[in-house]
Amino acid sequence: YPFGDPIETNNFCQFLARIPADGECGNKVGICVEGYTCDNTVDPPVCTAATGCASTGDVCYSTSEQDQKSCCLPSDACLPDVNTPYTYTCQPDCAAAGEHATTLLP
Repeated sequence: YPFGDPIETNNFCQFLARIPADGECGNKVGICVEGYTCDNTVDPPVCTAATGCASTGDVCYSTSEQDQKSCCLPSDACLPDVNTPYTYTCQPDCAAAGEHATTLLP
């Protein structure tokens, strides 16, 4: 599957089964089990509990922000913050119920 199909962070086609807790997840080898996310700040990257990750709206990468975490909750993605240059925040990866993911043209 290409990235985002189905919509899920770190979704790659190398492994069909999810990577277990503390399993190596670097180099796009697959996705972590539910409730875990790939921590790329350690070497090698491993699946860590999502509770240690940034919450929705929190900084996940910044060139100046000191209080940042390297991962987002499984439902979010680390995306550019439109209000702050060079800063990324954890934002919902999919449209919420009743919302449109894209603007449809007539």
